[in-house]
Amino acid sequence: MKSLSLIHAIVLMHEKTRLKKTIRLDERIARFDATPENMALARQLSDRVLGRNLTSLPWETKILFLLIEEMAEKECRLRKIERESFRFTRERVRLNTGWSDPQLKLHLSCLVDLRYFLPHQEGRILQYELLCNSKSKTTIDMSGDQKNC
Repeated sequence: MKSLSLIHAIVLMHEKTRLKKTIRLDERIARFDATPENMALARQLSDRVLGRNLTSLPWETKILFLLIEEMAEKECRLRKIERESFRFTRERVRLNTGWSDPQLKLHLSCLVDLRYFLPHQEGRILQYELLCNSKSKTTIDMSGDQKNC
């Protein structure tokens, strides 16, 4: 709902520079359409202003995030590497969690879209990097700013 309000505000902010469209129901109503740029700006503002919160995720996605985070902590301790250098594949997650591939595709794509994970394509292998830490409740976004998680 907050994102829709942001999109609406951005569209209204640009109303003087856009083509006005009218529709006729019982009376003429002027309308302005949101562009993909409006939606991208709303998402960027939403991330910066409203922050992210694990409680806003669907419960299955939240569980997967927490399972992956636990897997990352264990593997980082075993391999003696920093969390920032840890990357994982969907196959590794499937072996550690027992989740099906369709489940993982759905929930990982959600976490990537929300920038909890950053995908890295290395040849034919897709690996993910954790951008968020549920324990510290912060994450580093693509611009390098810390945000709520």
